[in-house]
Amino acid sequence: MALFDNSYNAVKAAIQMQRRLSEYNVNLPWNELIRIRIGINSGKGIIEDNDLYGNVVNEASKLIAIGQPEQI
Repeated sequence: MALFDNSYNAVKAAIQMQRRLSEYNVNLPWNELIRIRIGINSGKGIIEDNDLYGNVVNEASKLIAIGQPEQI
């Protein structure tokens, strides 16, 4: 999980993560590929003990669950 000051930076980071993984995976066998799903949400969360909680996190998690590998 990552916290960003604005949604533009979150999307920019997500795209960069997917691109880097694509480059990393290019010569790997199919069964060793690293494929991630990224869920992005915005709103107010609760920051406590260097962690983030609340509906904003729960909703991002749900987006990840319905996404496909390599999707943002």
